[in-house]
Amino acid sequence: MNGPYGILQESIEDYHANPAWSNTKLKTFRLSRFKAFQLYVSRTRTPTPSKPAQVFGNCVHTGVLEPAEFDKRYLISPYDNFRTLEAREWRQDKEAAGVSVLTQEDYDRARACIDHVRADPLVQVLLSKGRAEVVFRKKLPRFDIQTRVDWYEETGVVLPMGEEAGESTGSYFCELKTLTDTTQSGDVKGVEEMFGYSCLKYGYYEQVTWAREVIAELLDPTGENQVRPAVYFIAVQSVEPFDVIVCQPKSERLAIATRQIRADLRRISNCYQSGIWNGVIEIGELARWEKYELRQANRLEIVG
Repeated sequence: MNGPYGILQESIEDYHANPAWSNTKLKTFRLSRFKAFQLYVSRTRTPTPSKPAQVFGNCVHTGVLEPAEFDKRYLISPYDNFRTLEAREWRQDKEAAGVSVLTQEDYDRARACIDHVRADPLVQVLLSKGRAEVVFRKKLPRFDIQTRVDWYEETGVVLPMGEEAGESTGSYFCELKTLTDTTQSGDVKGVEEMFGYSCLKYGYYEQVTWAREVIAELLDPTGENQVRPAVYFIAVQSVEPFDVIVCQPKSERLAIATRQIRADLRRISNCYQSGIWNGVIEIGELARWEKYELRQANRLEIVG
C-alpha cells in the first residue's frame, strides 16, 4: 500500500500516480475488469492522454479555483492550429515543460467562463471559505481509496437563499463543470437541461457519491457517526452566453449511486482476494414490466 493518508494537498500528478482506487478507476472497472487490472494493478497498459475538452476544463478549473497558478500552467499558442511540423514541435516542447497550450480562441473562451463563474453571487459565497483541490485518501484492508474534490470547506457557509437568516450548508465540497451548447439531439438547450444531460452521460452523480463515501469513511471509520458533506455543482457554459448555475443532486440519485459503489467495492475486494479479475458475472437484470409480470404470476400461483 502507498500513503500518505488523510486530508491532503498534493499535485494532480502525484494524485494520479498513487495506486489508490478513485472514481475514474472505478468507471474503468465497470467497463472492463481486465483493463482496470492492466492499468491500475499490474500497470502493464499505458493510460490514454487527456482529450482537448479535458484540457479546456482543467484550464477553467485553474482560473476559478487557483488563479495564481493560471499563467504558470497555460500559454496562448502563436499558431492558429497545429497542422504544421513546426507548430507541433513547439507544442511538444511546451507540454514537456509542464505547460498546456491553448489557441487564442480557446483561451478567450476559458477567460470568459472564469470571469462569469467568479462573478456569480452564490459561487462567491461558496468559494469564500475553504481550499481548492483537496485529496482524501484512506487505507482499506486490501486496497486504498482516494478522491480529489475541486473545493472543500469543513465548517460551512451561509448561503443567501432569500430567507432572512440564510441557509447554513454545513461541511461541503464543490465540483466545477464546463458544458457544451448541445444535448444528445444536437439542439441548443438551456444550461439546466444541458447539465442534467451531462450528469447522466458522464457519471457526475457517481463521481460526487464516491467522494462523499471516501470522505465519510476517512473521517469516521467506525461508521457510527458518519456525516457526509453536502455537494454543490457549479456549471458554466463553454460558449455564449456563458451562463452559470449552482446545483445539488437529489438524495434519490445519491442513494442509487451509493448502492452501486458499495457493490463495486465488494467486487474489487473479491478480485484482490481471489486474484481473478475476469470471474463469473451475473447478468439479466429484469425490466420493470418483467418484474411486474413475475409478481403477478407468483400472486396467481398463491391464490390458485
